[in-house]
Amino acid sequence: MIDGEAYLDYFDEKASIISPDEPMDAMVFGYPDKKVVDEPQALAISFTAGGPEPLFPHGNSSICAYFPCSFIVEKGYHYFRDLVGRWCSMVDAAHGSAGFSVLFEHGSFSGSSGGVATSPALKRFPGLDFSDPNVFQVEAARSDGLQIKSINWLTILSDKIVERLGGRQALEAKLASSCPVFDFKSGVIVQAGEEPQLGDNNRGILLDDYRRVSGALKMVLFEDYKLGLIALPEAYDDMEETLSWIRRFD
Repeated sequence: MIDGEAYLDYFDEKASIISPDEPMDAMVFGYPDKKVVDEPQALAISFTAGGPEPLFPHGNSSICAYFPCSFIVEKGYHYFRDLVGRWCSMVDAAHGSAGFSVLFEHGSFSGSSGGVATSPALKRFPGLDFSDPNVFQVEAARSDGLQIKSINWLTILSDKIVERLGGRQALEAKLASSCPVFDFKSGVIVQAGEEPQLGDNNRGILLDDYRRVSGALKMVLFEDYKLGLIALPEAYDDMEETLSWIRRFD
């Protein structure tokens, strides 16, 4: 059994000695207060780091982090937003999102059973993110790298993406006062309302602030998929389901 910080120290040492040209990825997961319980409240952080290559010509790396909702509520949503901003500044984030998301089995994304298991929840709750950076990165490699996968409570945009949208003033003009824009080192974070929301299509609970953000960012939402972001059985059309999810706030 891994004890203490040994696992983190291992990756920290590995990152310091490998060549900058060599790609690297890692995942660490555990439980709050180091107490292993049966309930699904695992904390997980994973990353990939690498330069340009045929599948990823833009050379973008990625970070995925999952926290229990109880942790965010306890710390406060402002704490969460500030944490996202600090991390974005540390890595000069190109784009990203933060809010409610489905949590896949470790090492399993949409390429296996992820789409089948999560599709009903995604259709009902528009505030849920489908967090699979790998498929998006491969598919979006044909673009100029200035398009985003989707929006959530927090949507991260680099300065270059903001410029494509006509600048910060033009962006803010399309948003209500309930959708503030915050700076980080190399871009902005757009917030959809005071706190993250799930919504509920079955009960007619709409997410107006999410809709405002999605409308303001529509021109930079990537839609040119050749393979569906959400993998489903043959009875479904992966492309149709993928585009329906991306356009859920239209």
